[in-house]
Order: sequence, then C-alpha cells, then structure tokens
Amino acid sequence: MTTILDYLYLGLRASTSATFISTHTVTDVLSIGSSPLVILPGVAYHRLSLTDDIDASLDRVISPANDFITAVADDQPRRRILVHCSAAVSRSPTVVACLLDLQAQHVLARSTGPHYYSAASGLPEYRVFGTT
Repeated sequence: MTTILDYLYLGLRASTSATFISTHTVTDVLSIGSSPLVILPGVAYHRLSLTDDIDASLDRVISPANDFITAVADDQPRRRILVHCSAAVSRSPTVVACLLDLQAQHVLARSTGPHYYSAASGLPEYRVFGTT
C-alpha cells in the first residue's frame, strides 16, 4: 500500500482486508478490475471494469473514477479512499496517475489565469481562454 495523498491510498487487492481498512480508516474503496476481498459495512464500494490488457481503453473508466475520487477529496478530512486492482502494477496506478495529472492540469490552468492571443490577422482583437 502506498499513500498518494492524505486521503488517497493505492494498493493491491490484499489491501482490501478488514484489518487494512480499519487500521487506515478507509471509508471508500475503488476497485479497478478486481473485486475487494471483503465487503465491510460502512464502507462505500465502487467497481470499474477494466481488463489488464494492452488494448484495454482507459477512456471509459477515467471519468467515473475521477467523479468517485473527487467526491472523497471534497469531503475532507472525513473520508479516505483506497484505489486497488489485483497487483497494483498497471491498472490502478495508471488510473491514479491519470487523475493526478488531470488535477494538476486543472490547478495550473486556474492559477495562471486567462490566456490571450491576437487574431491571426494581426488586428488588436483578443480571445480569452481559460476563464471558467
């Protein structure tokens, strides 16, 4: 098991044991591909199907994974999430890395403010990007 952020753990399927969940006060478990070892009362479980295959597409799991992890992140310090797959070698680390990259891009875009460029014609008309 690896602590990624204060509320985000990355682990293998064995990390879903009752001992680990209770010791680390995990409130939410996101399973990528494999099911957890046990289902405990009071813990929210979410499973996303993704095969451990070179041709597997992350496109269909990134958005729901982001929604699930963001909900936990928004409810700090009350909740903690464990993201796991079978061996924590490819699927769950890849999903977590993608989500951290998305968060970093969002923070960077918001912190640098609006971006301006002049029209291709050279006129003093400007378009604003990044103003959400």
